[in-house]
Formats: sequence, C-alpha cells, structure tokens
Amino acid sequence: MSLLRLSFAAALILGSVFAGIEMPLAAEREDGNQPFAVVELFTSEGCSSCPPADTFLRDITSLAREQGLRVFTLGFHVDYWDYLGWRDPYASRAFSNRQRRYAQSLREQTVYTPQMIVNGMDAFGGYRRDRGQRAIDRALATPSPATLTLTGVRRDRDKLKVGYQASGYGNDDVLNMALVERGLKVDVARGENAGRLLQHDNTVRRFASVRMTSDSGEISIEIPGKIDLTHASIIGYIQDSGTMRVLGANVFDLRTLAP
Repeated sequence: MSLLRLSFAAALILGSVFAGIEMPLAAEREDGNQPFAVVELFTSEGCSSCPPADTFLRDITSLAREQGLRVFTLGFHVDYWDYLGWRDPYASRAFSNRQRRYAQSLREQTVYTPQMIVNGMDAFGGYRRDRGQRAIDRALATPSPATLTLTGVRRDRDKLKVGYQASGYGNDDVLNMALVERGLKVDVARGENAGRLLQHDNTVRRFASVRMTSDSGEISIEIPGKIDLTHASIIGYIQDSGTMRVLGANVFDLRTLAP
C-alpha cells in the first residue's frame, strides 16, 4: 500500500522510515478541490508544557514536506507568558489576539497554551497527538470548499509580493498569508524553560489578512530583519471571518527565491 493511501496517523508513525524520499510540494500541483489541513499551534517559549506540542508540530511539518501532503502547519507564538521571565523572540500581541478571536468563535472561556486548531474548527491541547492525528485525518477526507493557488512570489526591497488566484469564496471570507520559517533554535536562559534548547518549524514570522474581494491579486508581506528565506515558505488560506472555518489553502516554498 502506498504511504499516501494510509491515514495521516499511520503515515506519521511510519514517516521516519521515508525520511530520505523527496516528493513534490503541494503548491507545485494543480490542486482543484483536494482536501487539506491547516494546523495552527498557539505556543510560547515561556510555557513549560509547550515543547512537546512544538515537537509534534515539527513532526507534522516534516512529514508533510517529505511526502507532499496537503497539511499546512503554522506556529503562532503568543506574548501573554512573557511576564514569567523569558520574552519569546517570536511572540506577537497580534497572535495572542488571533487566539482570543478563536476563543470567541469556539465559545471558550479562556485562552491557553499549547492549543492546536485544525481548519479553524477543531481545537484541543497541542500535546494531544491522538486528537491531532484524528483531526488531520478528518480534514484530509473532506473536499475543499474553496480553491487557492499561490501563483508566485517576488521580492521588492523589504517586502514579499505574493500573487494568488482563488475561487469558491464568500463575501465574509478573508485571505490570510503567513511567512513561516523552519529550523529555528533558541537557548532559553530564563523562565519555565530555562536551560533548554527549543526548536521550532514553520514559526510564523509575519502575518497578513485581507478581505476577499477579487479572484486574483497580490498581497505584500514585510520581511523580518533576520530570516533565512531558504528555510521559509508562504502559507495562504481562505477563512470565514465569522465561523473561522478554513475553506482553502496552499503553500509556496521560498527556497529558490533569490536573496
């Protein structure tokens, strides 16, 4: 049986066996209404229970890239634990507010880390591999309501210009674009994770969101002062601004983008 015919849970278990296999990335194919899973992890370097969730996200990211799976991962670092003694270098108040928007939509009383949300609707503790695997399997069995193609990325000084084409979206939908970076390592000196080397993949470095008004267009994303674009990607996804359901997604890898 081909690995791509296995459930995601089984593929994740077997993924290390196929670590040397290179397959095309999802954005390099015509995707139509193929199923997908957008996996958002709200995490913090100041949270002692977050490293296992960060490792889980890294495992998902690696498998998706190695096997060309339509699973798009994003690590949003929140800032509300910075007061514990360690200021997370990737944290953003905007990411904390994004999680609070999810809490309102999901009718949750509070926000917490680590929290994983699949396709904007299925939320659970980010360390719960069993829940995560089942959620991704469900998402990969559901056709995409909308389609999104990232047609290209060009660099314009300190910005990236991301072209897109979309269909199947509604008047209340927004288009999110995230610049994510892999292979990050941080020696934490203080706080709950003092003395630990933390590693992150697909950490969100910049995020932009605009209302969908056209089938095609271009979005600008600021380039951080320190980022390795050869280990970065653009993840785009269409989202219902009311329900927060993710309707379509795609990725554009930046490894070939000229510095």
